[in-house]
Amino acid sequence: MKLNFKLRISFFLISFIPVVASCAIILLMSLGSTRKEKSQYYDTFCINAAQNVSTFFGEKLAIVRSLSEFTEVGEHDWSVAKKPCASIVGDGYFEKIILAKKDGTYHNTGSGNPYFDDMATSDNKSPNATLSSIAARDYFKEIVTNNTRQAKMGKVSEPVVSLSNGVRQIMVCHSIFDSENQLSGMVAGAVSWDLFAKELDNLQAMARQTFGVPIKMVIVNAKGTVVYHWNEDLVIHVEETGGSKKTVTKTVADLPDNFRNYAEQMAAGKNDFHTVEYSLDGEKCLFGFAPIGGTDMTLGIFIERSFLFKAIVDQFKASILWFIFVMTAVTIFSFVFAKRLVVPMQVIANGLGGLATGGGDLTLKLPQRGNDVISRISGNFNKFVDVLRDIIFSIIKNAEQLGGVSENLNSTVADTKTAISEITDQTGNLSQNAVNLSASIEETTSTVHEIAKTIESLNGQISVQSENVNNSSAAIEEMVANIQSVSTNLGRANHTFNELKGASENGRSTMDGVIESIKETAQHSEQLLEANDMIEAIASQTNLLAMNAAIEAAHAGDAGRGFSVVADEIRKLAEEAGEQSNRIAEMLRIVVDNIESVVGQSNAAGEAFENISVQIGDVNDLMSEVSFSMSEQSAGSQQVLESLKVMQDISNQILGGSAEMTSGAAMVQKEMVNLQNFAYQVKDVTQNVNSKMGVISKSVESVSSLADKNSVLSTTLLEQTKGFKL
Repeated sequence: MKLNFKLRISFFLISFIPVVASCAIILLMSLGSTRKEKSQYYDTFCINAAQNVSTFFGEKLAIVRSLSEFTEVGEHDWSVAKKPCASIVGDGYFEKIILAKKDGTYHNTGSGNPYFDDMATSDNKSPNATLSSIAARDYFKEIVTNNTRQAKMGKVSEPVVSLSNGVRQIMVCHSIFDSENQLSGMVAGAVSWDLFAKELDNLQAMARQTFGVPIKMVIVNAKGTVVYHWNEDLVIHVEETGGSKKTVTKTVADLPDNFRNYAEQMAAGKNDFHTVEYSLDGEKCLFGFAPIGGTDMTLGIFIERSFLFKAIVDQFKASILWFIFVMTAVTIFSFVFAKRLVVPMQVIANGLGGLATGGGDLTLKLPQRGNDVISRISGNFNKFVDVLRDIIFSIIKNAEQLGGVSENLNSTVADTKTAISEITDQTGNLSQNAVNLSASIEETTSTVHEIAKTIESLNGQISVQSENVNNSSAAIEEMVANIQSVSTNLGRANHTFNELKGASENGRSTMDGVIESIKETAQHSEQLLEANDMIEAIASQTNLLAMNAAIEAAHAGDAGRGFSVVADEIRKLAEEAGEQSNRIAEMLRIVVDNIESVVGQSNAAGEAFENISVQIGDVNDLMSEVSFSMSEQSAGSQQVLESLKVMQDISNQILGGSAEMTSGAAMVQKEMVNLQNFAYQVKDVTQNVNSKMGVISKSVESVSSLADKNSVLSTTLLEQTKGFKL
């Protein structure tokens, strides 16, 4: 298999595997991220949809709560309460408003019997009719009948249906109390099914705007009742059997078995549920739910998965196209790269083949293009050929010169033989003179040795005296240094005590300022107590004004409905302000007590600072006396030290002169010995020179033979290098 084909296959495989792996990893990560993002986005949509429904019912509940605060409503004064209730119905918030007494009888904005103070009866046109009652309704039982603790309660009921006309409603209720704060009944607004369905249609519009597809919704309450379903058969309705009508209500038990678990979680009001996949009528869907705040209901939403994940499918198709494009580019690049790599390598191989045969064209140059590896190899090959050409050229020049050197060497060897013969004759005379010189040196050496012994004895006595003076001087110097160190430390200690005394005075002054500041703080705390009493009075007054504002807002009807809510919030804030004012008063009393305790402790700290300052002054005086005594001691020791230094200088001068004499005698004696040894060496050397001259003569003969061989080798080297083209 040719190198070109091998390189193409290798590069393609090396590029293909990482590209495939990276594309697969990126695609999987992107799909997973997109899928997770869509699920999280759908979770958020479900929560927002539930909050929208919660806002819908919350607005209605706020209206009936405001009505329940009116005194006329609590006293069931229908002649006064009828007008604002009718105004609210006229604005479209409710289909009708019911004001029910504790026994279940009620007034109704829709109709009433004038013979019974406009209360609802079985026949509103007959004086002989019987009063109607809602005491059997579940929402009435929870708000009134079973409210034994007489708590203020609000509730959004499950749907109710009329047996006469099949109209469905949802009741928004709130308990009411009379002037003696006793539970007196309930006020409720009827939300028509059409108004509720309109709110759900708004959610459908929001889904189409967000996802581009419709959704399916289901609502379940805490009792497991199906409040709403896209299948009308599962919503509360009236059925007629055998001439009699009855209300039909569906529960989670009537929902599909594979949805039962999710429906039970909805009924339980689980608020940490995340979107899951669910097969609805054979279609893969995403399902999520969220509780509707302020009610006991939970909203569940289905959306077809294929529409929601269309972006993921499109992304997958785009990734496949991108993968095909990358593979095509890699294939083309592998063929181009292999061609650019193989051609220069073939040129390099041909050039190296010529060099390997012992010849070759050393003027050959490889082309250099770009800054890649092949270009650098070509450049290095060209440099190698240049260096090799210079080496071959230098070898040829040196071989030619080597032939001339061999001829000169033969001539020089002949002259060397003549010089050796003359040297041998003269070394014999030099050996005899060296023997005579050695005898004279031995007599001189003996005399110098005696002089050196006398100087050595004198030098030892002077050294002992100098050592004693040095020891005494060192001891006194150490004593003077210690005295000076003690004096310095005493000076530093004196300065430190002065700073400490100043710091103590500053601390005492600062403590006096702290005491004054604490006293002023105590006075301000008393003023804060007085201001807090005023705030408590203002909170009480604000509470009374808020209650009056709520009553006036009720009389204002539609114009005062929003102000009624604001007045209720102001009343709550006033109550909280009163409670916080009481807590602030308790905390201020505690602060005042703590401040008085701190004042006492600060006075004690001031007295302690005064005692510390006095004691620091006493210690400072003692340190001054000790410092003066050490100064006098240091001056006396310095005089003794100066006298010893004079003695030490004199001893050193004597010792130096003695040392110079000793050194001079030793050097003379040493030189005499060296001279004698030199005389012996000259004698030995001359004898050795005579014996080595014979060896040198043999070496000269050997050099002459080597010069002949060198001439033959230079000729051979010239013949071998003639094969290169330079």
